[in-house]
Amino acid sequence: MSADAIPADGPLLALDTSGRDAVVGLAHAEAVDLTVVPREAGRHARSLVPTLADVLTAAGLEAGDLAGVAVNLGPGSFTGLRVGVTVAQMIGWSRDVPLVGCGLFELLAHQSRSLAARRRLLIANAEREELFVAECGSAECRPDRPDAEVSFTIASDESVLGRIDENTVVLGDIPRRLQTTLPTPPALPPLAESLAVLGRQRLAAGACVPPAQILPVYGRRSAAEELREAGRRSKTETARSAS
Repeated sequence: MSADAIPADGPLLALDTSGRDAVVGLAHAEAVDLTVVPREAGRHARSLVPTLADVLTAAGLEAGDLAGVAVNLGPGSFTGLRVGVTVAQMIGWSRDVPLVGCGLFELLAHQSRSLAARRRLLIANAEREELFVAECGSAECRPDRPDAEVSFTIASDESVLGRIDENTVVLGDIPRRLQTTLPTPPALPPLAESLAVLGRQRLAAGACVPPAQILPVYGRRSAAEELREAGRRSKTETARSAS
């Protein structure tokens, strides 16, 4: 489907699988209906597709009727991101539905745009007592642009805590280990609503991405990958010392 053929107010599917629970959003014009998919036994894959089918059936739609699919690319749950991106890719490939991806920090910046006059510290759990973190000021973080990117880094919990003062608002999914330390974030619209809004803006601007190019943004290697790399380095160093 070409960008010119995308109806401005057609049904749009928003898939957010970056957090503990997945959220399926179905947007019609300005309204977004959200369905939470609890992660069963630590896995989204078991229930996301059946829930998605139920959401479309209840709306009298098939996947091919969608004007587009917007998916949260992360960073976030490794498995959750893979599941969400794979589902989006399958809809794109099988039904020729346009796809757009939005990074987690673009979504957080859009979600908190009403606070643009304040210094915003956007965070996500990177595990291992570390956080993914991005900082937004009044002249930064413009997620309304189709090509917008909000850069982020990995920082220790301690480092992030040291960057907070009375003028800082902290936004994002605060890890349990820090919930008694970080200030409570303000109430904001659900992330999936911002995903639907940004997704529609990017579709309207023709910023569609081929299914093969919709890829998760993990932000770091998994613990298993780092352990394998550490093992390879150890073997290499042992071999060098023995030679």
